[in-house]
Amino acid sequence: MRDGGNAGPSPPGIASQPRGARVGQRSGSRLGQRDEGVASEPDIRGPSADPQALVQAVAAWQAYERLGSPEGELAIAQSAVYLANAPKSNALYKGFNAAWAAAKRTGSLMPPSHILNAPTRLMKDLGYGAGYRYDHDVEGGFSGQNYFPDGMAPEAFYEPTDRGAEADAAARNEARRAKRKDGAG
Repeated sequence: MRDGGNAGPSPPGIASQPRGARVGQRSGSRLGQRDEGVASEPDIRGPSADPQALVQAVAAWQAYERLGSPEGELAIAQSAVYLANAPKSNALYKGFNAAWAAAKRTGSLMPPSHILNAPTRLMKDLGYGAGYRYDHDVEGGFSGQNYFPDGMAPEAFYEPTDRGAEADAAARNEARRAKRKDGAG
């Protein structure tokens, strides 16, 4: 159900597939995960360019499951057109793979002590939770604290594109990097 961003061939492409909409919707749900924007196991191909892509694909699939043919096929066609027109990105897929590679490379490292819960006196004496700043209590809702494990330098795994909802995420990421660099975090 690849469409190259062209909504025109989507409905006829679905209609021509065996078992019509059901096969087309599995394909569409996959496309919603891969290109338009939603992460789901086992094959994460990218999200955020349009975070509603998988929501639309799954809703259409559910409509088809409940309504059957031919009524449910209209939901599938609508989803196909939505997915074809959605901005494309694989930035989260690449970031997720980079994070997995880092986890394999570094192994199981201890989180920084300031984010660890300290339910006992011993844990408090060991410094668990000391210096923690709650993001919601900080101006702008961002403390800038390090959440990477002890012994691991912070890395930027997710690098959003300038397309769709990722453009807003990119701007927020850049502002947060600047805040950390200025020592505000």
